[in-house]
Order: sequence, then C-alpha cells, then structure tokens
Amino acid sequence: MPHDDHRLRRPTMPASMPAPMLAVLLVLGLLAAACSGSDAATTESAGGLADSRPVCDQEPNPGAAPLRDDAPDSVVFYVEDDGWQYQAWDRDLPEALRAETFESAAAVACFAVLEELDTQECTFEEDEGTFTLEVKGAEYQMALFEGATGNLLTTARVTAEPGECPSVAFFTSDREAEWASPVPQVVDLLERELGAAATTPASAGATAGEGACAFVDPDALEPRLGGTPTTSAGPDGACTLTLDGVDIATVTVTDFDQAAYDAGVAELADASNIGNAGVEGKLNDERAVARVGEHLVTAELLAGDRGLQFWMDVIFDGVSGA
Repeated sequence: MPHDDHRLRRPTMPASMPAPMLAVLLVLGLLAAACSGSDAATTESAGGLADSRPVCDQEPNPGAAPLRDDAPDSVVFYVEDDGWQYQAWDRDLPEALRAETFESAAAVACFAVLEELDTQECTFEEDEGTFTLEVKGAEYQMALFEGATGNLLTTARVTAEPGECPSVAFFTSDREAEWASPVPQVVDLLERELGAAATTPASAGATAGEGACAFVDPDALEPRLGGTPTTSAGPDGACTLTLDGVDIATVTVTDFDQAAYDAGVAELADASNIGNAGVEGKLNDERAVARVGEHLVTAELLAGDRGLQFWMDVIFDGVSGA
C-alpha cells in the first residue's frame, strides 16, 4: 500500500502517446488518501479492519461492503511478496468495481506468484531526477475472497505480461518494482464465474472436515511422485499437495453437480477420456474433471514434472472406496 512519503510520477512518453487522464490521477489520489500508513494491516478502524490484507488469510472484515447479487461491486488486490503487498491495479478497474477505501472492498483478490516472466523498465522524468519502474510479468494463482466473511469465492490461474507502462506510479526511491496487472482477466472472471452466485461461498457442497484431503493417501502417491507429499485442507474443501516444500497440485472433491461437470468436460474437450472403472470424465497432464459415484472430482497441476496422468488414479480409487 502506498505510504505518506510516496511521490506520484508521470512517465516519459513519446509525443504520439496521450497524456495521463485526469480520472486516473483522481482515482490514485483517492486511494492514497484511503491509506492509513505502513502499519495499517495490523490495526483496526471503527468499522472493521484498517485495510483488507487480512482477508487474504481468511479473516473476516466487518467494515467491508456487502456483495451485490449480480457481482462484487468493489475489489482490491494484494500479491504475496514477503507478506501481502497492496497492488495499485485499481487504476485499471472499471469505475463500478473500484472500492471507496481499501477496508470497504466487497471482494479481495489475493495472488501468489507461480512464475516470474519478462520484465519491462519504465522511465519517469521529474524535476528531481529520473525514476525507473520495473514492471514484472508473472503467472499467478489467484484466490478471490468475500471481504465481509473471508469466504473463498473462486480461484483461478492467470497470467499478466508487462504491456504498456502505467500512466502514473508511486516512488519512495529512484527505482521501484511492481507486478504486472492481471485486471482484465480478473474482471472477466467476476463476470463469468460469479454472477448471481457471488454471495455463495465456493465451499458449498464440499465434503466436511478434511475436505478433499480425506480422499488423498500420501503413502499411495509416494511411488508415483518420487516422494511422499504432504496435504493441507483449504477453507473451500480443496486439498493442496506439497512435495519438498513446493505446492504441486490442488484436488477438490464435492457432491456431484451435473452443470459443473458438463462445463469442466467442455473445457477439456481435447483431453483424454478417463478409462478407470467407475470413473468418467476428462484428464490431461495439467487438469482433470471426473464423476466418481456421487462425487465430482477436479484437479489442477501447479508445479512439478509429474503430470496428473501419472497419479490421479490414486485419487479416483480413494474416492471410489470412501
């Protein structure tokens, strides 16, 4: 989040490029005014949290605006980078999705960097000197949370390239870095995935207790993965598999939903049909969707050199035998 000593800079631009729009400057001024300082994440305001960062750790924020029935009406962004760091991607949002203050955001988008991509340098000329901003492209794992409850709404894997230099930037030194904005993909996700279901947590229908981890046998996976993974259950019932300190995959097991199954199969139309007895669906090295009895099983590969086709039958057997 910007601090009080940040300075707003305008970039050096070719003569053919339009000057920064006044609306952008006003939005950033509003966001800067909403900040309460570098210790904002650890303090509380009268209405709730002083900002929305703790929501990334599934903490509810009583001061958040309610979600509308059709889609979240405001969202803010944080990237895990030695703690949850605010990203000024709000400038790229449509007006309807901008939060009035950080703590009032109805939805909070939290990103883990899976892979760093190309970096672009942007130069800003001011009377005080030359300022350089590094914009780092990345592949992200995004989790979108409801601000008021901390409930997980949806997850997605998104990629952002540096693209054009931002119109404005904040600096505390003559060289800063920021992550490339995936806002267009996030806005599209809000419109496609949430819609009228925005007020329903993604955990609805998930198996209770350990969630999908109840069906995952780490010992049985050892010969397939070249080591024994550990598992951790998420608040949405998903199970994350970790091997040698690296998250390698997520698995979900929920009550069967025909519409969700059909949508998953359509997205994996070019993938292989699953041939296991009692299992139907689609599977490739990176994603899987399957019906196993009265359960819907999905999986996504996050990292590692062993694709899902090496070991998903272990998961299917675990669900079949439950």
